[in-house]
Amino acid sequence: MNTIENLLDIDLNYVISKAIAEKIANLESQIENCHELLEKANAENRQLKKDAKLAAIANGMIEAIRAKYQAVKLVKATSSSHEISVWHGRYIIIRDVIKAIYGDSLPETFAGFREDFYSIVWNCKDHKDRVCSILEMIGGNENAGLIESIRRFRMPHEFTKAEIISFIKKPHYGYNGGRFNAIGNWIGERFAMGYTPYDLLFQNKHIVSDDCFAMVLDAITLKVEYSEDFFGIPLHNSGATDEQIKALGTLAAVMPLKGARNDTQQGKFIEKFLHKFNKEDIEILFERIQLTSMDWSALHYGIFPVEYQMRAFRRMSFKDLKGMIGSYTGRFSDGQIESIYADWFIHNPHPDTPRNTSV
Repeated sequence: MNTIENLLDIDLNYVISKAIAEKIANLESQIENCHELLEKANAENRQLKKDAKLAAIANGMIEAIRAKYQAVKLVKATSSSHEISVWHGRYIIIRDVIKAIYGDSLPETFAGFREDFYSIVWNCKDHKDRVCSILEMIGGNENAGLIESIRRFRMPHEFTKAEIISFIKKPHYGYNGGRFNAIGNWIGERFAMGYTPYDLLFQNKHIVSDDCFAMVLDAITLKVEYSEDFFGIPLHNSGATDEQIKALGTLAAVMPLKGARNDTQQGKFIEKFLHKFNKEDIEILFERIQLTSMDWSALHYGIFPVEYQMRAFRRMSFKDLKGMIGSYTGRFSDGQIESIYADWFIHNPHPDTPRNTSV
């Protein structure tokens, strides 16, 4: 019995001691977790107080901007300043806030001449989302129309193929006949299609697609009103292929040229892309060259490759040729000048030139 009792006593003490130790360890772990949770709760509480303070500051700033935005009034013109409309004044606030918050720079001035509302739309086209978020923040209901117009605005390179086809079929007159670089007038006419600048429309990818470009060539051939401006497509659209340029060159070679070289899209097109034309079209244009004209002439000899220029120079007197080369130092290299003179003398032998060396 004593042996059994001793064994029971030893087992009981061990079990109790182990249980107590485990309990103590568990309590210590709980205490440590409580400390960590308490520290985390305190940190979150401090952050919430900080965030609340910042939110209060931000809300105060938003209210101040909103009040300033809504308080904008017309500033009449003075002897030293232009009139600033309500919309223009509000734009200045939008521009400054966008710069301060995002670092984006909106244009300082308006491109439009009469419509400040649509001038804002134009100026904000590259930062739509950010501008609209600011407008919603400082007065969503009041700015609903402006927000909608900014989001809805499309640049001409975003126009659909159907819109481009419609334009090719019936090119518009533009504002008082101005069809290029007329951003201000397009804004003034609230982005109406009939006033869209051609140079922007020509940037559209669809206009150089095979089917649309075939319509372009047909329009020029049939002399559709204002279609002569279609020669400017490769000047504004890098997607125009060499084959398309050659096709336009064939038409440009036989069409009458009006005014100076930079007066028409046809003249500008010929000057820039002549080197890509079919040889027969270059020959046709060369036959129409104007030797006595100045640099601004649409078919001035200076736009042709040097080998063509040499052929043209053969028709000049030596005095005129020498004067021309002297007037354009830098246009020709020394080697080209020697070749020009040599070619001229071969085709215009001097009376004193020995017969056996003349040509």
